[in-house]
Amino acid sequence: MSSIPNWIIGSDAAWPIRLIVVLAAVHTARPKMIRTMQLEDVGLGNRRITVGGHVRPLDDLTHRAVLDWLDHRRRYGRAG
Repeated sequence: MSSIPNWIIGSDAAWPIRLIVVLAAVHTARPKMIRTMQLEDVGLGNRRITVGGHVRPLDDLTHRAVLDWLDHRRRYGRAG
C-alpha cells in the first residue's frame, strides 16, 4: 500500500498523475519542467532530485511516488 495520502492519489489508474501532482505540489514544478524531466533527474540512492535545473533533497513523499510509479511502469509498461 502506498504511503501517499488518498486525497492526493485518487483513482488507482492514475499513476502518472500521482507523480505529477507530487512534483507540482512539493517541488513547485511547472508543467514544462515535469514534461522535460528524465529518469536521470532522480537519484534514488542519494535521495536527490533535479527540477528545473535545481538539485534538491528527495523527500519521503516524492521518493515513494517515484518508486510506486516505477513499479507500476515495470508491471504494466510505459504507457500505464
